[in-house]
Amino acid sequence: MSKNIYKGKGYYQLSHNKHYYGSFKNNELAVAVRDYLQAHDWKIPFNEPTILFLNNKYYIAEHVNNKIKLYSSFNTQEEAEQELKNGYNYTNLQGPDKGGFYSILHNHKYYGNYPNKRIAMDIRDYLVNQKWQIPFNKPTIIKSNNIYYIVNNIESKLKVYSSAITLKEAKIKLNNLDDMSNIYYSDGYYIINRYRDNKKYNYNTYKTKEEAQSMRDFLRAHNWDKKEFEKEYEKRYPKLPQYIYRTGNRYFIKKRYAEGFQRYGVYNTIEEAVRHRDWLIANNWKVPIKRGIMYENGYWYVRRNTLINKKPYKRFYYKTESKDEAIKVYLDYKINGYPTPYHVTDKYRYIHHTGNVYYIKKSPRKYGYAKTLHDAIILRTIIENNGWKKPVEGIYIYDGTMYKIKNNGYGTPVFEKEIDAQYILENKNE
Repeated sequence: MSKNIYKGKGYYQLSHNKHYYGSFKNNELAVAVRDYLQAHDWKIPFNEPTILFLNNKYYIAEHVNNKIKLYSSFNTQEEAEQELKNGYNYTNLQGPDKGGFYSILHNHKYYGNYPNKRIAMDIRDYLVNQKWQIPFNKPTIIKSNNIYYIVNNIESKLKVYSSAITLKEAKIKLNNLDDMSNIYYSDGYYIINRYRDNKKYNYNTYKTKEEAQSMRDFLRAHNWDKKEFEKEYEKRYPKLPQYIYRTGNRYFIKKRYAEGFQRYGVYNTIEEAVRHRDWLIANNWKVPIKRGIMYENGYWYVRRNTLINKKPYKRFYYKTESKDEAIKVYLDYKINGYPTPYHVTDKYRYIHHTGNVYYIKKSPRKYGYAKTLHDAIILRTIIENNGWKKPVEGIYIYDGTMYKIKNNGYGTPVFEKEIDAQYILENKNE
C-alpha cells in the first residue's frame, strides 16, 4: 500500500501525522490527492468549492472539516466549470459511476444509489431534513423539493420506485406498487436473496410471489435475523413426512427409482397425501400405474381391463386433463374400491402402453408396437384380421387407407406410417 494510504471497507483512506484527510474510491485517486497535499505542505489551499485536476480528470472538490471531498469528475475543465456555474450542491453525493448512478453517503454510511443527480439530490435533502433517519419500514410517499417519491426503507437505505408531480398520482402509484426487492424469479420459483458485505445470503425458494413477499417483509421487520427466519419458516412450512412434497398449497408424493422420479398424485391436504403414501409403502410401492391410467387426445383416463364373455373390454371411471390427478384418483380407487364405470368398450382390446409406446399383447405373446393409440388400434385390427399371426413387412390396407409395417429386427412388427398410392409407386421395388 502507498505511503499515508490505508485500505478500509471499499475505500482508501488518506492520513498524515495522525490527521485524516478523507476517503477515496481507489488507491490511484488517493495517491493523486496525497501528492496534491504534499505539494501544498499538507494544507488544503481552498475553502470554496473548486476544481482539481487529478489522474487526467477534472474533479469538483470541497474543503469539509479539514478534509477533501471529491464529487463528480469531468473530461474537460469547461464541463467542470459549467457544473460549478450551475450552482451545484454535491454535499453527501458521489458520482456518477460507470452506470451513471449517484450515491449518497453520510459519516461513511451508504444510503443508496440513484439513476440521476436530480433524484439523488432530492433524496439527500429529505434525509438531511430527517436528520439522516428513515422513519418507516414499508413502501410510502415522501415529498422533497416539490416532487413526490414512492420509496421504501431497505436495510437503512432509501429505494426509489417512482416519482409523481401530484399527491393523487403518487397515491395511485403506491397502491399499484409491486415490491420485488430482494426477490428473484428463476425456473418457476421465487427466491429471496440478500447481499451484505459482498456476500449473498439465501432465504429459500417459494412457489408464489405472494409467499416470497410475505416472508421478505417478515425478514425486514426482524432485521434479517437468521434464527428468527428459521423459526418463522418452520412455523409456516412444517417439515414434511418422507416422500411428501409441497407445491403451492397442495402436496404430492414422489419416490426416486433407478430410472428417475415417479409422482403419485397431487393432494389438497397433507392428511390425504399421508394416507396414500402409507398405502403405497404397505404395498411396497408395487402399483401398476401405467396399467391403471391411459392417455388419449389430450385427456388422461382411469380405467382397468375386464372380460365380458371371454372378450377383453376396458372399463372407464374418470377423465381429466391432469396426469397427477388421474394417478391420485386411481390410487383412491385402489384403496377404497372402484365405482360404477361411466363407459365400457372393447375399442382398446389387447392394447397396452409403457412409456410413450403402445403394444399389442394377447397373453402371453406381444404382436407389435406403435407410437400412438390411433396407430395401435389399426395395427391390432390388422393383426386380428390376419388371424393373430404376426404381419410380415409390407403394405396393408385398412378402412381404405394404406399403412406400412416394418420389422424391428427381433421378429416383431412395428407400425411405421400411413402412406398413399404415390408412395407405393415410388417405392415398389423396396
